[in-house]
Amino acid sequence: MADSLTSMDGQDSGAGFDLLKASEVQLDESRRSLDGQRNDLVSLRDRTGGLLGAAAVAASVAAAVGNGHRYPWMLGIAGAAFIVVAVCSLCVFWPRVFTFEVDTAAFTGAEDRFVDVTEMNRGLALSLTDFRASNAISIERMVNTYIVGLVALGIEVVALVTHSVGG
Repeated sequence: MADSLTSMDGQDSGAGFDLLKASEVQLDESRRSLDGQRNDLVSLRDRTGGLLGAAAVAASVAAAVGNGHRYPWMLGIAGAAFIVVAVCSLCVFWPRVFTFEVDTAAFTGAEDRFVDVTEMNRGLALSLTDFRASNAISIERMVNTYIVGLVALGIEVVALVTHSVGG
């Protein structure tokens, strides 16, 4: 079998080098994509902490304001909205299994399964792409849950303002 730098007829065409470079670029891009996804997850969880903190401050304001205003039922709405924010935050923080890198033990003895480095790079890149697709489903659900929490925070704040101003 021809190596990555020599064509089948034994001529050095340079095409193998291009294939090797292409597979390296493919692998690098797959790694960068997973790194970006990991950073997005960390950022989402950081923002969720801020969301929960803001909801807690709003709930504290509600407790300080108390009843006796014209719209006391708005405190109930604010309380329910806080519970929604807390549950959404818990869903985002709940531990999940994400895969951001390839277990190198899976490629021990790779010389038996791959013809050359180009093929191994492509195999790794495809594995990383599969991991990214799998992670993306969970992260998308977490983002949607975060959005629900943001809406609930907005409802909580509007309910508190209405309660405060309505008296």
